[in-house]
Amino acid sequence: MIRKSKKKYPGVREVISKKHKLPNGLPDSIFYFRYKINGKDKEVRLGRKSEGWTAQKAWMEGQKLKAQALAKPQARPEMTLTQFWDNHYYNEIKCTNKPSTFRDKVCKWEKIIKPTFGHLSLQAITRAIVEQHIRNRLAAGKAPATVNRDLSLLKHMLNVATSFGLLETNPLIAIKPLRERNQDKWKFLTQKDMEKIKKALSPHYHDLFLFLVYMGMRMGATLAIRWQDVDIEKGIIFKRAYSAKSGTNESIPMHPKIKTLLQNRYERFSPKPDDRIFVHSHSNFAKALKTALKKAGLPHIRVHDLRHTFASWLVQNGVPLKTVQELLDHKDIKTTMRYAHLSPEHLRDAINQLP
Repeated sequence: MIRKSKKKYPGVREVISKKHKLPNGLPDSIFYFRYKINGKDKEVRLGRKSEGWTAQKAWMEGQKLKAQALAKPQARPEMTLTQFWDNHYYNEIKCTNKPSTFRDKVCKWEKIIKPTFGHLSLQAITRAIVEQHIRNRLAAGKAPATVNRDLSLLKHMLNVATSFGLLETNPLIAIKPLRERNQDKWKFLTQKDMEKIKKALSPHYHDLFLFLVYMGMRMGATLAIRWQDVDIEKGIIFKRAYSAKSGTNESIPMHPKIKTLLQNRYERFSPKPDDRIFVHSHSNFAKALKTALKKAGLPHIRVHDLRHTFASWLVQNGVPLKTVQELLDHKDIKTTMRYAHLSPEHLRDAINQLP
């Protein structure tokens, strides 16, 4: 038989025992206390009436137990990496990253991270699993730099999950980036190569090709430039903060060939101030460049290697590395130093300073 004391002592349950008796011969009873924690019912056995327990004592002890349970850190809810992306991370990077960076992360998520790790819970993503992924990517012929970009995104996702309280710690903290061989991952054109490509390239892309070679700007920043950002008379292009990797407004001097090129485009198209200078897409230009390289009998290069060409030509013509750093918008001079081997003259000049 159960006797509940809901009105005066809510949560207390008294179960009458038929087998056990009190000293006065009346049935003994056992007191329980029930409460909710994280939406789930929990009941604890407190003690018998013969041991001195009463409904009031059971209720008071139950309140203490409930308070202690609520004060304890509760188990974190499990969430898959895909759920975390959809519910938290997507909005986080959309608000804090530049549009180009945001698009890059979304692309990497859809192509690499989601198919491999999206179905796993945050707690199930371990160092061992990720290190095996790294080995698989390298075995598939991916460059260390490419694998590092995968790892960087996944690490950042788990860092954000940790800051949201969904993980105790980031299990990938101890994984170090792979050593990248910068000298192997970029190429540059010679003047003869450039002329061959120009002849083989569709005339539709001639202006964009020359602009990338003679201005050295990143493709994303180039496609973002509008006519209102150009002062042809002064020979200056204003690169706005939203398209600059440094996140600051910059003014860039034009090469004379680019000044003439833009003047001709302006007269030909009569654009509005808000119109983009180049309305091409990155992917279509990359395909056209690939076709032209094959036609010209030249080895494959990336669109970004046109920027390396710009930098390499500057260094080969004696432009100081610090100046090259500023023109390329490099935050760290170490990034620019990879071009130093193209300018052995500065070593000879240094030696000649000796008496």
